[in-house]
Amino acid sequence: MRNICRVVMISLFLGCLPNIADAQQAIEDCFNYRNSGDYQKAIGFGKTAIRISSKIWDSHYCLADAYMHVGELKLALREMKVAEGLAKSRNNLMVTYSGLGVIYSYMGDYDNSLLYDNRYLALAKEVADRDEEAKALNNIAGSYKKKGDIDKALTYYEESLRIATKEKNKADTYNNIAIAYSVKGDYEKKIFYLQKAVEIAERYGDYYKTAHFMLNLGNAYREIGAFDKAEEYLNEGLKKILKLGDSSGEAHAYKYIGWLFYEKDDIQKARDCLTKAYHIFSAIGAKESARNVKDFLDKNLKL
Repeated sequence: MRNICRVVMISLFLGCLPNIADAQQAIEDCFNYRNSGDYQKAIGFGKTAIRISSKIWDSHYCLADAYMHVGELKLALREMKVAEGLAKSRNNLMVTYSGLGVIYSYMGDYDNSLLYDNRYLALAKEVADRDEEAKALNNIAGSYKKKGDIDKALTYYEESLRIATKEKNKADTYNNIAIAYSVKGDYEKKIFYLQKAVEIAERYGDYYKTAHFMLNLGNAYREIGAFDKAEEYLNEGLKKILKLGDSSGEAHAYKYIGWLFYEKDDIQKARDCLTKAYHIFSAIGAKESARNVKDFLDKNLKL
């Protein structure tokens, strides 16, 4: 009888333990949906993983990142702070510092952004990872860019390029340098650096980055009135995005194409594309982006 009771008690105890396999599956789903741009589903699976077990770094990190992409910055910060406390390796902590730096930057808190970016940089140096060090310098440059100190930002971007050991990792930096030159109103340099970003992404078979950089390049051509080239790159970028199933990228593509048609005075196509962008942004929970598109429609095209 005593043995039977012991078996029953052990069974009850095991039944109360979190199913780690289920948590890991939910975490994997969270990252997969995040990577495909379906942030609402990523959030759902992130929450599921945390309900199963609240002590896993990956689940809080993924949920924080998904919240960040839909503009829920306070929730993103909360989850990333939990992830910071759960990080059990220097690599996990390094990635968490990077995430905190980005979130604070989006919140406009550039002092805290630079604080965590520099912690990220220090850990990258500590683990002797030159490419992570280059990414950290990239993030620091981004904070200075948002503070309006473009020349200082460019200095950090150039240092990032110098340190990066893999050419394929330089594509993001070239894209960011292009954005910095856009702020300076130098569209010739913006296009030059975006072309370099596209070239590298294509050379290394990075389909995702190639698609996004093509969209940025197409939009840059739109800004200088080179509409034929703009349409070429935007349509090619959209085609790749649709193959990837990237909802966020699809919404940005339709936004840029809508702007292009608006400037070409093709009002109906502009309205159709921007309306698609609005509905996709709304569906994935990208509230700020959806609001910006709707404001443009209401002001210029009437949704």
